[in-house]
Amino acid sequence: MIEAADMNRVWKGSQKPYLNAALALVAVSTVLRAFWSARVDLSPDEAYYWFWSLSPAWGYLDHPPMLAWLVGLFSGMVPGELGVRLPALLLGASSQLLLYKLCTDLWGSARWGLAVVIAINSTVLFSAGACLSTPDAPLIFFWLASLYLLARALDHDGTTLWLSAGIFAGLALLSKYTAGLLGITAVAYLLSSKKRMKHLKKPGPYLGLLAAFVVFLPNLVWNAEHGFVSMGFQTAHIIRGSGSGFFQNLGEFLAGQALLVNPLIFFTALFAFSSRRFARAAGEPAAFFRYFFAIPFLLFLAAGCAKKLEANWPAVAWPAAMVLVIGLYKWGLRTPSLARTARMAAWLGVAMGLTMVAIAYVHSASPFLPTPPKRDPTARLRGWHELARDVSNARDTIEGGHLPLYTRRYQEASILAFYDRKHSPPRAFGPGWRKSQFDLYPDPVSEDDAALILWETGIHVPLGLSQPGRLKRIGHLTRRDKGTLLTSYDIYLRSALEQRRK
Repeated sequence: MIEAADMNRVWKGSQKPYLNAALALVAVSTVLRAFWSARVDLSPDEAYYWFWSLSPAWGYLDHPPMLAWLVGLFSGMVPGELGVRLPALLLGASSQLLLYKLCTDLWGSARWGLAVVIAINSTVLFSAGACLSTPDAPLIFFWLASLYLLARALDHDGTTLWLSAGIFAGLALLSKYTAGLLGITAVAYLLSSKKRMKHLKKPGPYLGLLAAFVVFLPNLVWNAEHGFVSMGFQTAHIIRGSGSGFFQNLGEFLAGQALLVNPLIFFTALFAFSSRRFARAAGEPAAFFRYFFAIPFLLFLAAGCAKKLEANWPAVAWPAAMVLVIGLYKWGLRTPSLARTARMAAWLGVAMGLTMVAIAYVHSASPFLPTPPKRDPTARLRGWHELARDVSNARDTIEGGHLPLYTRRYQEASILAFYDRKHSPPRAFGPGWRKSQFDLYPDPVSEDDAALILWETGIHVPLGLSQPGRLKRIGHLTRRDKGTLLTSYDIYLRSALEQRRK
């Protein structure tokens, strides 16, 4: 299925210009993303993962530990926002190189490796994931590595290849539980024909499965010790939620994916999946990658018809889709007129995608689109540094800045902890089913003690934080972006119970 390319031919022959162009594109895109990363505030979720990294563990309430480990490693070496985002930047560059290698080996030319690097940089989904530190960054890299090794193992049945594929699959599971779809899809592929089932008579697949299990085992043990809180949380996250009806949910899911991965790539991937002509021409490689696109995509499509999903959840389907898109351009466009039309469409699609990516980057750093803040996903990247400064100043004016601080959500608690290192980290008091990592840590502050409370204006402070008569509003703070109000907060002083009795 995949034969490693002759690198002497790639480095020295006619393939070298394609390789040089791909390396240059990876380098330039990474440098530009690093420049953006150092200038834009962290999102609350990025600060949340940084907060995890302060307490290394084999698991956390929301996700497995991989991202927290990487953020802890790099933020300890590089200060500020860039240190937190460095894992995403490096993994994003590595994922591009992996896709280059995969398409070069699979489709027989570095030309197709360059094509996939251009294509992936024209998607908002990858461009955001390559600079925002989320669990998707290590997930996609380890998923791609396992996919490449699995494809090679199916050709050569080497024990080392199966073991390596399993190890990377385990690392993907330590990044995000969605990686379980990798094993499900591999099993479905191997069981899909008698020819493929022959692999199951050999030890390789079982050794790979064992390797994945061993790598992932510490997180399973951590879950067992904590009442399977992380897996239970993710299950509840999938089950809970609401939608707007079958057809509206379906339309929103498909439109959201088309915008995130570039409309040209989206529709071309669907065509490549359904094209029998392409399947016959490309053979077994097309079948393999069709499985790894279709099963994750269709599962999330089914879930998306029932409820509104996070737009990034189907991300694991798109690496295989990218490979199919490139394969279609090699095998599925056999007439000259069709090939010319397809090339024109490809360049138009890339231009459109790069324009969308550029607008997203510029607007997130310096907003210019007339989008209301509540409907602007980039608004979560602005105004936090100034809010943290105002909260820090407010804490300094009361009892020398020694009072603990509570917030309603983990987002504010995490972002204030990152930008205000002068004071003790806030704690999130999350009522309802949406718990956070803060709920797993013991609260050193007694309910009888004095404390400050930062709460969104207009939302009632629950009795769990204050008994009647102990709460006094002492200020009002806002999160703004160049004068535009994003969020409004009230700050309260909770008096100590002994003072109240006196």
